[in-house]
Amino acid sequence: LGSLITFVVFMAFALAGDRRGALQLALASTGAAGLTLLLKGIIGRERPEEVTHLVDVFGYSYPSGHALASAALYLTIALAAGRHLPSLLARFTFLALAGFIVVLIGLSRMYLGVHYPSDVLSGMSLGGAWAFLLHAGFFLFARLLPREASGQ
Repeated sequence: LGSLITFVVFMAFALAGDRRGALQLALASTGAAGLTLLLKGIIGRERPEEVTHLVDVFGYSYPSGHALASAALYLTIALAAGRHLPSLLARFTFLALAGFIVVLIGLSRMYLGVHYPSDVLSGMSLGGAWAFLLHAGFFLFARLLPREASGQ
């Protein structure tokens, strides 16, 4: 589902002429996947065995890839789309909704018994940090370029 949402929103940004938003989303998604693979490979934490897994999973537990990817994806969408919203309240509401979705996804990973709470919290934190870091970088880069060259 995350890949489908990424593709649909990427296309929406591209068709709306927001090349910066499309690139920001592509980098957020790619970076989240890379961070997940790198950290799972380095840390190698086994999945919880104390509870029954409600779904079949493979690979290591830390960090939660679903939590990391959802935080990076939904927060990036909210931040990039927020540039097009008319008010600060609308931007805040959109960002809060994205955060709520991320929390629900994180809770679902614990409910399914496939992650420790620390796996999920770390994944959400890393994905959120990646989304905000990218957003800050794109914001600063856009400030340095003339309006015509910034992709807007």
